[in-house]
Amino acid sequence: VLEGVAAGESGVDLRMPAPGAIAGRLVDGAGRPVPSFSLRILPAGRRTGAGISRRVRSGDGTFRVEGVPPGVYRVSASEGGAFAEAAAEVEVRPGRTTGGLELVLRPGGAVRGRVLEGDGRPAVGIRVSVAGSEGGARFSGGLSETGAAGEFRVGGLRPGSYRVTAAGRGRTVTREGVRVESETETTVELVLPALGRLVVRVTDEAGSPVAGARVHLRGPGGRWIPVRVPEPGREVPPGKRIEALRKARARAAATGEDGTCVREEVPEGTVTVRVTAPGFRDAEVPASVRGGGETRVEITLHPGVSGASQEPGRGPWRPERR
Repeated sequence: VLEGVAAGESGVDLRMPAPGAIAGRLVDGAGRPVPSFSLRILPAGRRTGAGISRRVRSGDGTFRVEGVPPGVYRVSASEGGAFAEAAAEVEVRPGRTTGGLELVLRPGGAVRGRVLEGDGRPAVGIRVSVAGSEGGARFSGGLSETGAAGEFRVGGLRPGSYRVTAAGRGRTVTREGVRVESETETTVELVLPALGRLVVRVTDEAGSPVAGARVHLRGPGGRWIPVRVPEPGREVPPGKRIEALRKARARAAATGEDGTCVREEVPEGTVTVRVTAPGFRDAEVPASVRGGGETRVEITLHPGVSGASQEPGRGPWRPERR
């Protein structure tokens, strides 16, 4: 907004403040210059977003960045899983160089820990993600997978607050606000929800079993719960394993001649059971799955068109695909 300028007036000069510069030096913990590194200059109060990034190759650790708009900034550097940040925010004034910065590069921190099943057993092969989360901003972290003892480790993390998430076999658990400091390991233990068995029996209005009905499950938040089946055996040729797995999942998600479908490894808690079958209206009921045990659900289908919900006011429903 320009003040004191009449409508239609011409010949107005707009002068932008002259940019400044930031100069300094990066050394390691022993005081030796770091010859090559990544430099990041961000407006104060921000960890991500618009800023100035440079790849510095000076040989003696010195750096100088021209064309920095006047303002207050945070200056940081990184190289090979190590990080440095200026001890205080840096003010840049028009046409002047803010110099004398010395940044010390220190090894990043790490998050290590274990992921356990609900009964205390190690959770093996679970994907663990560590993502930076601070002041509403997101920044990079790392990934790992749990080993035989449920253990994991993600290193090379710059200091800050992180969100640690373990996910696998249809379950997710998250720990917020995990603090990481340079040259330290932060320990976290995550416990996944227990798994249970869900037995769904589907009948028609006469009480007769409905074979071939499809059973779909959704957990909290509407997430689709995938069908769990054993991997094909060695007798299945490599080129046919994917098709064999697809058919096994289709069989496991359908009712048999007795109208029963058994879903294994269902996370404990409340799930939505949705049943579809040709010649019947879709049915949907809630079920409370007990971890480590078996839960039974009886569902009665009524004649109609599949895809038309049995609940008044609800539209057609389709299962989510993987």
